[in-house]
Amino acid sequence: MHVELNHPDDRSYEEVEGIALAIGRPNRYVHVGLLYRTNAGELRLSHMAWHHLFRGDDDPNELRMYWIDSALHQIVCDHIAEYLDHVATENRAGRIPYSIRYCGQQMDESGRYVPRSIGDGLSCTSYIIDVLDACELPLVQVESWPTGRADDRALGRELIEALRASKPPASPEHIAAQEEAIDNLIRFRPEEVAAAFALYPMLSEYLEGPLSFHEVERESVLILRLLT
Repeated sequence: MHVELNHPDDRSYEEVEGIALAIGRPNRYVHVGLLYRTNAGELRLSHMAWHHLFRGDDDPNELRMYWIDSALHQIVCDHIAEYLDHVATENRAGRIPYSIRYCGQQMDESGRYVPRSIGDGLSCTSYIIDVLDACELPLVQVESWPTGRADDRALGRELIEALRASKPPASPEHIAAQEEAIDNLIRFRPEEVAAAFALYPMLSEYLEGPLSFHEVERESVLILRLLT
C-alpha cells in the first residue's frame, strides 16, 4: 500500500476539502500537523509547535509542508474540521506544555486542553492522536508501540535540554517528569502518525480498530525516506 506525499508546489493546498495531514522538516526535526477548513472555508494549519506554543489556525503557506489527503468520509472530515475550529478558539493563548511523554486523552469534547498531572503536555504527534481520539477515531494501538528505542531516548534527552533553555523555561517539576519517562519512552514518530493517518481509513474497517505499530512501520519508513 502506497502513501502519497503531495507538495503544495505540485498539488495545491486548495485541493484539501476537509482535513489533511501536513508533514515536513521545517528544521532538523520532522514535524506534523493537521490541515483543515474553517466554517468560512479558509484552510488553516493546527499543530503543536513547541512548549507553550500551540498554533490552532496558522496559515499553512508559512511552512509549506507536504500533505497527505484523508480517505475518510467527507462527513467525518467535516466533523473533525469543525472540532479543530473549536480547538483553535478554546486554546487561542497557545499555552499548552510540550511533553515527550504520551499522557493519554487531554483534549475535552469542547476542544479545550485539560491536563491531569505535572509533566502532562503534548507533542506534535500526540496532539494529532488526541484530536482524533476526541472525535472518536482512535488512530493507534498505544500498547503495540515499542518503548525505549535508542533513537527516541537520545531525541528525548535533546528535547529536555531544549525545554530547559526555552524562554521562559519549563518548570523544574515538568522537566523532572520528562526525565522519569526517558528509559521507557513511548514515542510516536511523525512519520508513523502520518502512515497511520493515511492507512486508517483503508485498514480500520478490516481490522476493526486502531492500527498497530506493525501495520504502519513499513509505510512510515517509506515516508521518512521521501522526506529525506
